[in-house]
Amino acid sequence: MSRMHADEIDVPADLVRRLLELRFPQWAELPLVDVPSYGTDARLYRLGGEFVVRLPKIHWATSQVEMEQSLLPRLATHLPVAIPEVVAVGEPALGYPWRWAVYRWLDGEPPQTGIVQLARDLTAFIAALQRIDTSDARRGTHRGGPLGLRDAGTRAALAELGDEVDIAAVASAWEAALAVPPWSKESVWLHGDILEGNLLIRDGRLTAVIDWGCACVGDPAFDYAIAWSLLAPVRESFRAATDVDGDTWARARGLALSQALIALPYYLHSSPPIAERSRFIIREVLADKVEHRRRSRMARSSRSAVRKRDKAFEEVEGAEEATGTLLRVAQAALAAYDLPRPLSVQPIRLLNNAVFEVVGEGVHLALRIHRPGYRSIEHIRSELKALEFLADELGDDSPVGTPCPVSARNGALIVCIGDDEQDERLSRRYCDLLTWMDGRVLKHGRGLGRRSAFLLGEGLGRLHNATERLAAADDLDLPQWDAETMFTEESPFQPGRMKDFLAPEAWDVFQGVVDRTRVVFEQLGRGEEQWGMIHADYVLINCHFKRRRDGWQLGVLDFDDLGWGYFLYDLAPLLGNLFDWPDAYGRLRRAFLDGYRSVRSFPAELEGHLPVLMAARHAASLTWLAAKQRRGETDVPIGHHVEIRVSEMQRCLSLNG
Repeated sequence: MSRMHADEIDVPADLVRRLLELRFPQWAELPLVDVPSYGTDARLYRLGGEFVVRLPKIHWATSQVEMEQSLLPRLATHLPVAIPEVVAVGEPALGYPWRWAVYRWLDGEPPQTGIVQLARDLTAFIAALQRIDTSDARRGTHRGGPLGLRDAGTRAALAELGDEVDIAAVASAWEAALAVPPWSKESVWLHGDILEGNLLIRDGRLTAVIDWGCACVGDPAFDYAIAWSLLAPVRESFRAATDVDGDTWARARGLALSQALIALPYYLHSSPPIAERSRFIIREVLADKVEHRRRSRMARSSRSAVRKRDKAFEEVEGAEEATGTLLRVAQAALAAYDLPRPLSVQPIRLLNNAVFEVVGEGVHLALRIHRPGYRSIEHIRSELKALEFLADELGDDSPVGTPCPVSARNGALIVCIGDDEQDERLSRRYCDLLTWMDGRVLKHGRGLGRRSAFLLGEGLGRLHNATERLAAADDLDLPQWDAETMFTEESPFQPGRMKDFLAPEAWDVFQGVVDRTRVVFEQLGRGEEQWGMIHADYVLINCHFKRRRDGWQLGVLDFDDLGWGYFLYDLAPLLGNLFDWPDAYGRLRRAFLDGYRSVRSFPAELEGHLPVLMAARHAASLTWLAAKQRRGETDVPIGHHVEIRVSEMQRCLSLNG
């Protein structure tokens, strides 16, 4: 078994057998079987069919035997579920340095499914625990005490994590938690460590709660922190059932964040499952904090504004009839896959296609729900086939990664929801599931420098090299990005007549960029060195950086616009991003192009075309805005964005001056 702690001791089965022979010979001949445990501080061995031996393996857990021996009988009669019963206590011997105990065996398994019922059972358990008399009870400090006592440890962990998390967002969430008023009511009993590994389920019901080493009296917030881990999918229902006040809930959120932040660097390499669970909790806390701010703004708004914001799902692309429709589609689609339950399903983008983050035990995926009429099923299927190829071609050791499609139970890459066999209330939707691309977006002043710009260029060069080997496939139905399809009614965005969309002054600028782009494309020609499969939306927001032991990995996502086009044009969108920081543009641009050249030929004479193609990117974005206006969509301020794009076209062209 791998070691979780540098200073933990080994507790092999032969030592346990000899301890039993010495201290409890009546049980020494019973079968002794190692019990896999979610815990971190003790080894467990099942002893026969009736007992379990628990032996601390780290110094901080040595007081639990005495504490549980005295406390648990006092609590047991007041609780609706079973808790451990100490049968006998063994003394240090044979080189084992601490007291250890034999407990009554409790049947059950850690929860995997049925979290709705689990939330109800936990609510009843916590309520019963809080009703128990606290006279002469142990007062909590680290557990059950003020949040401020965890501040130093939380900040130290945050400093250690570096690029593993969004430092600014996490620090802001922690500061918000510290600002919440502390618990000022009578102290109550709390378990202090309600995790899935300390809950036992049998026949779909909570039957036991184990591992009481952190039990104390104090602030009950600790026992609600599971709302950001196992109970995340039913968090709001759990909160409503517990009837917890807003300040306690906010402290619970902060405690969940603190625990996850402290655990992540500690277990980053020694226990990948705990590290992944910690990342999940951090994401849940940050997402919930954003949602909390949204609701606070809504509460201060007028009734009509509240109704408008509450219909966020309904108004996405004008396609949803009710707030819950997208979530129902997501749940229906996920039912077609062999995935562990429970799953947390959270919306992360509702523009163009809806995207949901899907997280479960050992699972982290992105579910896309394609907007009706946005892309054909042939286009979606071709994109997924290309992504399968890229993931295989690039490999796990590449510094650049891409999402990989996940097949449904029947082997299909696309799931159709709302067909004749599905719920007739759900509109017909095509859905697919991709592996999650972890990491964070860098910006100038927030991690984006010459080294990361170089990797951005190298990443695009590696993508182009890989897609060249895919170019021979003639069964991919993908769009072409040339002067006709980028700027006219032929665009996949279906913008209509651009001259009717733009004001005369804007039209003149737009048409000037179109004309100059045509000249560049004609000069480039369509030889295999210039023309092939391109990402077509390679921008900073679609490039996620993740630190690995051997350096950085770049994750590239959002291949919606994948198609046939000019490799040179594919450099323009990200160069446009870098141009947002004029003072740094020169050195970032050079690093980006050097990175591209490190893996792929790029003649210096082609650089002169880049300002025109940067302007062409903004011109192509105008067709996207025109299509949104044509469909009556109001999720972005179209007039304002048109002004920005026209201004950016002029600014890019000035680079040639």
